[in-house]
Amino acid sequence: MRRTLVLILALMAPSVVNAQATFDECGTFVADSSGFYDCLLLVGDTLPGPYQLTVAVGGVYVAGDTVHVTGSINTLFPTFCWDPVGQIDVTLIEPCIANPPIAECGMLVEGPMGCTLFMTDTLDTYELENLDGFAPGTQVFVDGLIDATCATACGSTSGCIFGNTIEACPADFVRGDTNNDGGTDIADIIFLLASLFESGAPAPACKDAADMNDDGGLDISDAISGLSALFSGGSIPAPIGACGADPTADTLDCQAGNCP
Repeated sequence: MRRTLVLILALMAPSVVNAQATFDECGTFVADSSGFYDCLLLVGDTLPGPYQLTVAVGGVYVAGDTVHVTGSINTLFPTFCWDPVGQIDVTLIEPCIANPPIAECGMLVEGPMGCTLFMTDTLDTYELENLDGFAPGTQVFVDGLIDATCATACGSTSGCIFGNTIEACPADFVRGDTNNDGGTDIADIIFLLASLFESGAPAPACKDAADMNDDGGLDISDAISGLSALFSGGSIPAPIGACGADPTADTLDCQAGNCP
């Protein structure tokens, strides 16, 4: 009788969804107190819910399993279950990485309570374990692990990044533009050879651009790679033709280039 009543109420529920928020975090499955079939609900790490999912999870997951779910939360939804406060329209469900890695450039910004926060390109903000003297307003590259549930005195953030390294973001450049004139041609080869073999000749302002074979060093092999690309149908590694970041890690830098 009780289950029949719940079914009737579910069928009478409005079909309109009311999107309230985005759900993008790890959570743990719990059993609904109704005991009904497939009433396996998700309790999020920071959005506890519990939530019913739009994908079938019974037989795939059991109570206690942890997953990462992405989707939107609706508060108007039909259900046979008793406990959910919302339904997640799931776009992705995958294994949960407790502390996902982050390795990217972003901006240090001044947050509340005098905190310095790391802001990513997607405007997520994190408190860093290590600042190493960098100040707000600096573009930095951060490599560490995210803790989305950390306790912080910095107000509303996306979490903390711990065990991180931090360094200045490498400048974008165009590989092959050795003389920094905005183009790639024979003049760049001449400039590179002069810097290598003529006493007193200026060094490339952007060493990454002069590293035409991307081996992390500057020598005659870079000039050979550049000549091959210009005259023999060869190619040099990205970024070419447009500004971009160095795809490989090395000790070369770009003190002054033509890229914004």
